[in-house]
This record gives sequence, C-alpha cells and structure tokens, in this order.
Amino acid sequence: MKKLHNYSNSRRVLSGVARFVKTSRLFAVMAVSTVLFACSGNVADKNISIDMLAAVNAPGSVNLSEYASSIEYIPLELKDSSYLFAGMGIIETENSYLFYTGNKSVNVAFYEYDKSGKYVRSVGNRGRAKGEFVSKNGLCYNSKTKDYGLLDNNKLLIYAHDGSFRSETQLFKFKAMGFPRIYAIDGNYIINVITAKDIKSAMSGDMQDMIIKVDKDGNLVENMVMSNTITEASTFLGAPSISGNGLMLYSNGDFARLYRERTTDTIKCVNPQTFESFDHYLLEGSDKGVFMVPSSYMENNGYIFMDIMKNAKFFPNLDKNAQRKYPLLYDKKQNKAMAIATDQEYAMAGMTNDIDSGAPFWPTYISGNKMFRLVEAEEFIELAAKSSSDKIKSVAAGLNIESNPVLVVVTLK
Repeated sequence: MKKLHNYSNSRRVLSGVARFVKTSRLFAVMAVSTVLFACSGNVADKNISIDMLAAVNAPGSVNLSEYASSIEYIPLELKDSSYLFAGMGIIETENSYLFYTGNKSVNVAFYEYDKSGKYVRSVGNRGRAKGEFVSKNGLCYNSKTKDYGLLDNNKLLIYAHDGSFRSETQLFKFKAMGFPRIYAIDGNYIINVITAKDIKSAMSGDMQDMIIKVDKDGNLVENMVMSNTITEASTFLGAPSISGNGLMLYSNGDFARLYRERTTDTIKCVNPQTFESFDHYLLEGSDKGVFMVPSSYMENNGYIFMDIMKNAKFFPNLDKNAQRKYPLLYDKKQNKAMAIATDQEYAMAGMTNDIDSGAPFWPTYISGNKMFRLVEAEEFIELAAKSSSDKIKSVAAGLNIESNPVLVVVTLK
C-alpha cells in the first residue's frame, strides 16, 4: 500500500511513524494469527463462499433458541433530557451501554446507561470551542484505554473514561467526502474516509480511499491510501459517487473487514495493524441480482449477520407485496447461509423468538456473544399485545408512548 506524508511535520509524529513501523514488524505474525482465527472461525477454507442466491431462493425461519440461550428486555430510564430513539447507535462497554446519533437535535456526544437501564450521564457538548464538536460522524469505545473516540467533521476528539475531554487531533489534509467512520482497533483509533482536494477534483474522479490511524494519546501515526481508483467501484448512473463512503470498514473487537459500499461481492479480512488483506468472504449471487445492503454487515467469532436485497430487474416476477429484503445469517461452523422470511403475524423478519414467544428478533449491533436492538416504547407495547410472553407484558406495563426505547439483549450460546 502506498503511504502519504503525514499531515503534521512535527518530530513527535515522525518518531511515532518510526515506532509504528518497528512495532508492526515485531507483532505482524501474532496479529495475523489472531485475525485468522477470528475470520475463519471453524471453517477450514481460506476463501469462504456465502451463497446469498441459494439462501434468498429458499428463505425460511430460524429459531432463536438454536443459537441463543436467553433474551432480556431492558427499559431505559428517561432522565435529564436523555430522549433516546430506536435509530440510535449502540455500544457495549464492560459496565455500561452507550447510545449516540449524528442527529443535530442531540447536543451531546453520547448517553451512558448502566447494565440495568439506569441513566448514568451524558458526555461531550456541541460547540466550536476546544473539546467540543460540530457534527458527529461516529463514536467508538477503546477497550484498551477505556476512553471514547468521537469523529467530528475534520478532527478526532478523545474523552477519558470519566467523560472529561482528553485530546483533539486534526485529521484531514484534503476534503473529506461521504461519511467518515471511526473504530477502535488494537488500542488505536482508525478512520476510513474518501478524500479529495476539492469538489471539482471529486467530480472528476480524483479521490482516494483513506485509512487514518491515530494512537491512544491522539497522535497521528499514519495515513494509508487503500485505493486510487475509487470511482470504478463507486460510480452511480455513470457519474462518480461522492454521497457514500466507497471503501467500508467493519470491526468487532480486534479483527477488521474491508468491502466496497456498492454491490460488493467480496469481504476482505485484513490485518488490523497493517490493513493488508489475507483472506476473503465471497458473496455469491451479486452478479445475479442479490446484493448486501451497505453497512448492514456484522460479525463475531461464530456468525455473520447482514441484510440482503433482491434486484427487481433480475427477479421480474416480484410483485409490489413480495419480500425483497431478507436478514441473512451465516453459521461459520456449519458453513451455511440462511435467509429469513417475513413473519406474517408480526409483519417483520427476524429469528423466531421461541425462547419466550416474543416478537422476531434481528440485531442492529453485536458485541462478543451478545446481540442488541432498540425498540421504540410504542412499538414494544404493540408487540407485547401480540405476544404470550409474561416477561414482555410485564415490561410493557411500565411503559407509555413517551417512554424511552427498550433495549433487547440476546445472549448467544
């Protein structure tokens, strides 16, 4: 991979690069071994094929009890203007849950709740002073340092575990296009973004996929050009696409994945220190009208979760009421991909909740062996009326339409 010059010429950053190179050489073998296990799970094949087409042509039901041991419903306390909604991002830490959003109506970086659903605090403020943010493009939790990284338009803010401001790092030498995203991987902060010198350069296709690495103390370590041919994979209706993110990054823990945003057919497994590719998940069916929904990809050591779509041009017999979007579960141990059909009773698609006879479940976030989803209070009350679960009805009885959402937590076996 070609490397760019650092945005800062300070001696501290230059020495940081030297330390990074030496450290990468010392730990590359150990990192690759760790990621190989996380990537391949229990499947021996190096390049694993996930047959989306076969799955979508034979959708069915998947019982939650086959994969999960328990399901829990946590009503979230409404306090100090902590108005949450189901579309917010979720992050689990050792002792709490974080909820965040890019919505400008929310003027804090994130809300923190304990594991019982009690409000703990809000962190960060909107503004233009040092330590404040203008726009929130992403949030991550650094499990190695117990700090939080917030991505603003052109800078990274680090908040300490007690919520206090720690550091601020300027990131982009050129204009950031699309939607930058941030992750904490191996103790570092990783940002992936499209950059261009200006709008004119972007419209002419002069853009680059970038990976930016910042260390735990906020020092800019390295900028890596992942691709100079972004428009070949991100062209929409004959014109360069700058509305999306181009190259996508996904991480859960210490492993990392890279894929193209638009109709990708390959998920690359990459070394989290060097971002060099060593393994692939091949998505079969993208050339026959089945594609992964951007940003829906999730993974842990045992399973892959994603949403897939049917392209109507390839499936001319689809009527307006036919299901086109399917949750897809890939079981690494069984090397099996399963598309899930819509549950007609609940009018939603997800794993059949045979644990407590509740509504179908599909995660929006996974962390280790747990899966999570936020459900609006009004929707939860309606689902409880259809359910025969005493647990769900008990939680719903304490809600009203003004309540905060309920956090559904499923523990995998």
